[in-house]
Amino acid sequence: MFLSRSAIERAVASGAVTIDPFDPTRFTGASYVFGVGDEMLEVAPQADGAGFTFSPRAVLLEDGAWSLQPGRLYLAATDARIGSNAYAMRLVGRPALGHTGLFLQISADLGHQGACHAWTLEIIATRPTRLAPFQKIGQVAFCRTLGAPAPYAGAFAATDRPAMSPLHAPRDAPSQARS
Repeated sequence: MFLSRSAIERAVASGAVTIDPFDPTRFTGASYVFGVGDEMLEVAPQADGAGFTFSPRAVLLEDGAWSLQPGRLYLAATDARIGSNAYAMRLVGRPALGHTGLFLQISADLGHQGACHAWTLEIIATRPTRLAPFQKIGQVAFCRTLGAPAPYAGAFAATDRPAMSPLHAPRDAPSQARS
Protein backbone atom coordinates (compact mmCIF):
# COMPACT_ATOMS: atom_id res chain seq x y z
CA MET A 1 0.00 0.00 0.00
CA PHE A 2 1.44 3.36 -1.05
CA LEU A 3 1.34 6.38 1.22
CA SER A 4 -0.76 9.37 0.19
CA ARG A 5 0.62 12.89 0.10
CA SER A 6 -0.71 13.66 3.58
CA ALA A 7 0.73 10.39 4.93
CA ILE A 8 4.15 11.21 3.44
CA GLU A 9 4.00 14.70 4.97
CA ARG A 10 3.20 13.18 8.40
CA ALA A 11 5.98 10.62 7.99
CA VAL A 12 8.50 13.38 7.16
CA ALA A 13 7.31 15.44 10.16
CA SER A 14 7.64 12.44 12.51
CA GLY A 15 11.04 11.38 11.14
CA ALA A 16 9.75 8.08 9.71
CA VAL A 17 10.71 9.34 6.23
CA THR A 18 13.81 11.39 5.42
CA ILE A 19 13.81 13.83 2.51
CA ASP A 20 16.66 16.29 2.91
CA PRO A 21 16.36 18.96 1.74
CA PHE A 22 12.56 18.84 1.87
CA ASP A 23 10.35 21.12 -0.24
CA PRO A 24 6.61 20.80 0.49
CA THR A 25 5.76 22.15 -2.99
CA ARG A 26 7.19 19.04 -4.67
CA PHE A 27 4.27 16.67 -4.17
CA THR A 28 2.23 15.06 -6.94
CA GLY A 29 -0.59 12.86 -5.69
CA ALA A 30 1.00 10.01 -3.75
CA SER A 31 4.64 10.82 -4.55
CA TYR A 32 7.36 13.39 -3.96
CA VAL A 33 9.25 14.88 -6.92
CA PHE A 34 13.04 14.82 -6.76
CA GLY A 35 15.63 16.44 -8.96
CA VAL A 36 18.94 15.31 -10.39
CA GLY A 37 22.03 16.37 -8.44
CA ASP A 38 24.95 18.36 -9.81
CA GLU A 39 27.27 15.52 -10.85
CA MET A 40 26.85 13.08 -13.73
CA LEU A 41 28.87 10.17 -15.08
CA GLU A 42 28.67 8.72 -18.58
CA VAL A 43 29.19 4.97 -18.79
CA ALA A 44 30.12 3.94 -22.30
CA PRO A 45 31.45 0.53 -23.31
CA GLN A 46 35.09 0.83 -24.34
CA ALA A 47 36.80 -1.86 -26.41
CA ASP A 48 39.96 -2.98 -24.62
CA GLY A 49 41.02 -5.87 -26.84
CA ALA A 50 39.73 -8.47 -24.36
CA GLY A 51 36.07 -7.56 -24.42
CA PHE A 52 34.42 -4.51 -22.95
CA THR A 53 35.03 -2.62 -19.76
CA PHE A 54 32.87 0.13 -18.40
CA SER A 55 34.85 3.32 -17.89
CA PRO A 56 32.83 6.14 -16.35
CA ARG A 57 33.73 9.72 -17.14
CA ALA A 58 32.37 12.96 -15.76
CA VAL A 59 29.90 14.70 -18.06
CA LEU A 60 30.78 18.37 -18.39
CA LEU A 61 28.19 21.10 -18.34
CA GLU A 62 27.65 23.09 -21.53
CA ASP A 63 25.88 26.40 -20.91
CA GLY A 64 24.56 25.14 -17.57
CA ALA A 65 23.24 21.77 -18.79
CA TRP A 66 24.44 18.32 -19.72
CA SER A 67 24.05 17.21 -23.32
CA LEU A 68 22.88 13.58 -23.19
CA GLN A 69 23.36 11.41 -26.25
CA PRO A 70 21.45 8.30 -27.33
CA GLY A 71 23.07 4.92 -26.74
CA ARG A 72 24.75 5.94 -23.49
CA LEU A 73 24.05 5.20 -19.87
CA TYR A 74 24.31 8.13 -17.50
CA LEU A 75 24.54 7.92 -13.73
CA ALA A 76 23.62 10.82 -11.46
CA ALA A 77 22.37 11.14 -7.91
CA THR A 78 19.12 12.55 -6.59
CA ASP A 79 19.28 16.13 -5.34
CA ALA A 80 18.07 15.01 -1.91
CA ARG A 81 18.85 12.31 0.61
CA ILE A 82 15.79 10.07 0.63
CA GLY A 83 15.04 7.09 2.83
CA SER A 84 13.10 5.43 5.58
CA ASN A 85 13.47 2.75 8.21
CA ALA A 86 9.70 2.30 8.16
CA TYR A 87 8.90 2.18 4.42
CA ALA A 88 10.29 0.91 1.13
CA MET A 89 10.48 3.34 -1.78
CA ARG A 90 9.84 3.26 -5.49
CA LEU A 91 11.81 5.76 -7.57
CA VAL A 92 10.57 6.35 -11.11
CA GLY A 93 10.92 8.93 -13.83
CA ARG A 94 8.46 11.73 -14.41
CA PRO A 95 6.02 10.96 -17.23
CA ALA A 96 6.62 14.38 -18.84
CA LEU A 97 10.28 13.43 -19.41
CA GLY A 98 9.55 9.81 -20.33
CA HIS A 99 7.23 11.01 -23.08
CA THR A 100 10.17 12.90 -24.59
CA GLY A 101 12.39 9.79 -24.63
CA LEU A 102 14.34 10.33 -21.39
CA PHE A 103 14.14 7.17 -19.28
CA LEU A 104 15.00 6.88 -15.60
CA GLN A 105 15.43 3.88 -13.31
CA ILE A 106 14.58 1.25 -15.89
CA SER A 107 16.02 -1.64 -13.89
CA ALA A 108 16.52 -0.35 -10.34
CA ASP A 109 13.43 1.40 -9.09
CA LEU A 110 13.19 -0.21 -5.63
CA GLY A 111 14.56 1.71 -2.63
CA HIS A 112 15.02 -0.72 0.23
CA GLN A 113 13.64 -0.08 3.66
CA GLY A 114 16.47 1.06 5.92
CA ALA A 115 18.43 2.85 3.19
CA CYS A 116 18.82 6.63 3.31
CA HIS A 117 21.09 8.47 0.90
CA ALA A 118 21.11 10.29 -2.41
CA TRP A 119 20.09 7.56 -4.85
CA THR A 120 22.11 6.71 -7.95
CA LEU A 121 19.88 7.26 -10.96
CA GLU A 122 20.13 5.35 -14.25
CA ILE A 123 19.39 7.75 -17.10
CA ILE A 124 19.04 6.82 -20.78
CA ALA A 125 18.16 9.25 -23.56
CA THR A 126 16.65 7.96 -26.79
CA ARG A 127 17.43 11.24 -28.56
CA PRO A 128 19.80 14.13 -27.84
CA THR A 129 18.52 15.74 -24.64
CA ARG A 130 19.64 18.61 -22.42
CA LEU A 131 19.30 18.11 -18.69
CA ALA A 132 20.24 20.70 -16.07
CA PRO A 133 21.54 20.11 -12.54
CA PHE A 134 18.71 20.15 -9.98
CA GLN A 135 16.07 19.78 -12.72
CA LYS A 136 13.03 17.84 -11.51
CA ILE A 137 13.46 14.40 -13.03
CA GLY A 138 11.64 11.74 -11.00
CA GLN A 139 9.29 10.91 -8.20
CA VAL A 140 9.47 8.67 -5.16
CA ALA A 141 6.55 6.83 -3.60
CA PHE A 142 6.68 5.19 -0.17
CA CYS A 143 5.02 1.88 0.64
CA ARG A 144 4.47 -0.30 3.65
CA THR A 145 6.28 -3.62 3.84
CA LEU A 146 5.16 -6.83 5.49
CA GLY A 147 7.27 -8.81 7.94
CA ALA A 148 10.29 -7.81 9.96
CA PRO A 149 12.48 -5.23 8.21
CA ALA A 150 16.03 -6.17 7.27
CA PRO A 151 18.40 -3.18 7.19
CA TYR A 152 19.85 -2.42 3.76
CA ALA A 153 23.61 -2.93 3.61
CA GLY A 154 24.13 -3.16 -0.14
CA ALA A 155 26.81 -1.65 -2.34
CA PHE A 156 25.07 1.71 -2.71
CA ALA A 157 24.32 2.35 0.98
CA ALA A 158 27.40 4.46 1.72
CA THR A 159 27.38 7.04 -1.05
CA ASP A 160 25.57 10.24 -1.89
CA ARG A 161 27.27 10.46 -5.30
CA PRO A 162 26.57 8.62 -8.55
CA ALA A 163 28.00 5.13 -8.04
CA MET A 164 29.08 2.47 -10.52
CA SER A 165 27.86 -1.05 -10.03
CA PRO A 166 30.46 -3.16 -8.24
CA LEU A 167 29.94 -5.68 -11.07
CA HIS A 168 31.57 -3.36 -13.61
CA ALA A 169 33.49 -0.76 -11.62
CA PRO A 170 37.10 -0.48 -12.72
CA ARG A 171 39.46 -2.09 -10.21
CA ASP A 172 41.56 1.06 -9.93
CA ALA A 173 38.59 3.44 -9.59
CA PRO A 174 38.73 5.71 -6.55
CA SER A 175 36.25 5.11 -3.77
CA GLN A 176 32.97 6.82 -4.51
CA ALA A 177 31.75 7.09 -0.93
CA ARG A 178 31.91 10.52 0.67
CA SER A 179 33.60 10.83 4.00
